[in-house]
Amino acid sequence: MPTYNFRILIETKQGKEFSYISQSFFNSAINPNYAISSSDAWNRITGSLSCSFQNIFNFSGSNPGSNFNQDFRFKDNIYLSSSLKSGLDTGSIQFYTNGDTGSDGDSLRRFKFIGEKVCTALGLPHDLWQFTNEFRLVKGSERHYFRGDVVADSLHVVNNMAISNLGNMDSDLPFRIDKESDRYIKFVKASSSISPHNDLLFGYNDELNQYWLSASDHPVSADDAVIFNIGGVNNISASGVIQGNRFYQSTNGAYLVPASISQSFWITSSAENTLYRDVGNVAIGTTLAPKTLTVGGDISASGHLWLKSARFIKYNDNNYIGMSTAYDSILYNTNKAMHRFIGASVGIGVPLTTATIPKTLTVQGDISASGNLSVEGNITASGNISASGAVYGSTFYDLGVEFGADYVFEPEYVLRTLPEVEEHIEEHQHLPGMPSVDDINGWKQLSIGDRDMKLLEKIEELTLYIIDLHKRIEKLEKT
Repeated sequence: MPTYNFRILIETKQGKEFSYISQSFFNSAINPNYAISSSDAWNRITGSLSCSFQNIFNFSGSNPGSNFNQDFRFKDNIYLSSSLKSGLDTGSIQFYTNGDTGSDGDSLRRFKFIGEKVCTALGLPHDLWQFTNEFRLVKGSERHYFRGDVVADSLHVVNNMAISNLGNMDSDLPFRIDKESDRYIKFVKASSSISPHNDLLFGYNDELNQYWLSASDHPVSADDAVIFNIGGVNNISASGVIQGNRFYQSTNGAYLVPASISQSFWITSSAENTLYRDVGNVAIGTTLAPKTLTVGGDISASGHLWLKSARFIKYNDNNYIGMSTAYDSILYNTNKAMHRFIGASVGIGVPLTTATIPKTLTVQGDISASGNLSVEGNITASGNISASGAVYGSTFYDLGVEFGADYVFEPEYVLRTLPEVEEHIEEHQHLPGMPSVDDINGWKQLSIGDRDMKLLEKIEELTLYIIDLHKRIEKLEKT
């Protein structure tokens, strides 16, 4: 949070020097709305501590014993005073001299205020000596001084021209351009670490015959790099071309910069957040643009993603999804399995050589389901259908069984006698011609139709045994 200091320097005609400071005169952490009342400002001025006399912009030192005197404040000074006029909240602060003061007849010679931000807010001149007399000419290095207007046909300044922070221009400031020399308003950075350098130029370049608004980095210190901001501008329009090495969007931290390839550029804030154009190709989120559009990341769309006929979305040459014809969409993977959608029919594992899909769902291969498989129509399979649980249905057809068990009634059929059947049961614990309870493979090899035929065979054999028993009973009843 910024803080702004304020100092008052006072000299008397007999050479006495006084200095007062209000450190953190304004603190944005305490006043985040950047506003204080006039009474608060006046109290901070009158309560400024006596400090060491330093006629420099930046005050140095923080030792209370040598740099500050807690026993004296600006309100105690007898040569310069201040007052608050016209209200505690929005009043004005005025400074005035007391004339000859003291038994020695000493009086105020000059005073100045230091602290540009505070001075501008209070309407005071910053770092400019104010004298009690209106006009004075002096010898040596000290400045001449007069108060009033200057009217002159020509004014030549040899070294430096300074306008107070309270100064202003009441007319246009014309610059005559003869195209023989440069004309600039210059902001020059000079410090002990670098030589004087033009941070900002605004004016005319005679060699290029161009008008410039230019800011440049220091050639020596990267820490003193110049940042040129244009604030409060919503739109910039030009009838010609706007040229630059890069354009920066501060909200998202994004740059628009030229790439190393001709006719290429980048829009980037990081390696993972990049839009790159490479002579016709565009890459988003990556620095490689091998295709017309390459995206390094996820693609999210709130609308449709349209593909023309015979166009695909590919992971690689072995994995893709797309349209092979106007009505034939394809999912293709590394197992060479082609999943196709033709009209209302779906084919899984159906190759492209298959012109049509005969059923609503056609699967070339096994079907595995961990849950229920519900079918309202028919299931046609060229292979096996297996289930670890129950299979429910109102009707089951076994197309592999083409005959019944009526061969039992044929004369050549050998029907075991009941003693033979009894002997087989006692020995093997199951009916003749049926797998045992331990013969799992034997049961697995029997289809539903085969099992039905086995059961029907035993029913017809039982029928023959019953007929035989019936005949014997009738014969016994007649005797």
